[in-house]
Amino acid sequence: MAVKTDRLSRLESITGILLAWYADNKRPLPWRDPIDPYHTWISEIMLQQTRIDVVIDYYHRFLEQFPDIPTLASASEDALLKAWEGLGYYNRVRNIGKAARIIMEEYGGQFPRTKAELMTLPGIGEYTAAAISSIVFGEAAPSVDGNVLRVTSRLLNDARDVLLPATRKDVTSMLAEIIPDECPGDFNQALMELGETICLPETGADCARCPCRSDCLAFAEGTVADLPVRQNRMSKKTEHLTVFIIESPDGSVAVRKRPKSGLLAGMFEFPNTEGHLTLKQSVKWIEELGMTVSVIEALPEAQHIFTHKKWMMHPYRLTLTKKEDEPFMFVHPSLLETTYSMPSAFARFKPYLKGQDHLAEN
Repeated sequence: MAVKTDRLSRLESITGILLAWYADNKRPLPWRDPIDPYHTWISEIMLQQTRIDVVIDYYHRFLEQFPDIPTLASASEDALLKAWEGLGYYNRVRNIGKAARIIMEEYGGQFPRTKAELMTLPGIGEYTAAAISSIVFGEAAPSVDGNVLRVTSRLLNDARDVLLPATRKDVTSMLAEIIPDECPGDFNQALMELGETICLPETGADCARCPCRSDCLAFAEGTVADLPVRQNRMSKKTEHLTVFIIESPDGSVAVRKRPKSGLLAGMFEFPNTEGHLTLKQSVKWIEELGMTVSVIEALPEAQHIFTHKKWMMHPYRLTLTKKEDEPFMFVHPSLLETTYSMPSAFARFKPYLKGQDHLAEN
């Protein structure tokens, strides 16, 4: 109990310093002024697993297309996926659509105000619910993400594994005891802001600018670069994928829609197959589908890294002797920019399309 009391006292001692620093240094992010539950929700979901500098443009475009909850609730999944294209983790936007419909049907279009209510919506976990309820509605609920865990582990020189649920639960419990009732949103954002701008991972920490440096045990002990501890990192499984950029003589390109469930569900992709096929094997694969190749060439290989796996992608560009209708859809390349949502794993090969400029002009 004494150790916990010491930790609480240390965290409580930096609260005023942290809030003053945040008031003077918070970034003018578009979702911060004015504060709006819809805007805060969309930004928090976008910011999951994604850097702020990437999110800002997506955020503006998304709100232009879906300015409010009723518009969002009526949007098709294809429209949502297209608007999200390139951000990755596409279940986020599927859940946004589901949650918007629930808000319209069960809450009369009014955004839920409490952490408990928010956590019943698809895609909103404890962290996001606490962030929204504290920032928008003033609920004293600590929001604990990777940034907050990094900051607190260094302030306390805490060598516990931050990937363990017990560690996150304990940090959340401690912060719940010290979060200011009068400004819980600012407190949560201040901790996150410190982790995003100064208390950066590993050797990136800028301790010279940290307002909490004199109260930081890791700084005093020289362990900043060693914290936080993550012991449960699993190695990513590598899968090989042969990808085909198949063009017909008129310049249209073959695409297909991925299954409704699973990885990158419901998005469009260039045809592909498991494994690393040679050029000869690739021609055979195409011909077995009833198509005839006139020209084929290998393209530079690429890799795409997911949370749990890595794709090694081996692409070929080929032209058919005639336009085929089966087994794939053939579309103008310009429609890949306007209509068909394609994840970045496959979108990286769009610059290799022949005739794209010509088709875009017509």
